[in-house]
Amino acid sequence: EFLSFGDRESEFSAFVFDISLLFEHHIRKVIKNTLPLHPKNKQEFEIPNGITTNKIFPDVIIDYGNNKIGIYDVKYKYFQTEGKLKGVRREDKFQLITYLAYYCSEYEVINCGFIYPCREKEYSELTNIVSEEQYIKIGSQENIPFKIKFYKVSNDMNIQYQFDEMFGKQFLVSK
Repeated sequence: EFLSFGDRESEFSAFVFDISLLFEHHIRKVIKNTLPLHPKNKQEFEIPNGITTNKIFPDVIIDYGNNKIGIYDVKYKYFQTEGKLKGVRREDKFQLITYLAYYCSEYEVINCGFIYPCREKEYSELTNIVSEEQYIKIGSQENIPFKIKFYKVSNDMNIQYQFDEMFGKQFLVSK
């Protein structure tokens, strides 16, 4: 049935998927195997944007219990390691800061950051570039750990399952 979709004279037939949304969904699923997450579009987490539609939500809100959360934004793009502007892009930082400012009055944010995909062979190099000891201060909450996490992608599915398990455990915090 799928092959009959579209014009029979066409050289190809395809469905269009937003890969960044699929990647975000996959990351949520991997983390959810280790920790509880708040629902993606929970009304309590919507941030107004000036119109009644297309409100923005953080990609990943980890529920650590006792009103403690972690906020992460998933990026399906390369982490900048070359050129004049290295690191997280400016507009992405503003997006995360918006989330933090909005939720800090209601929750204790105990960690935050970004999740980027990377090839298995690039993982060690990227994790060595990124500083582990970075903090953000928003309002009365000081020293919120800011982290860059890399989701390692392998062509070997058996290894990928192991990577997924290790990735989810990166978000555990000692109580």
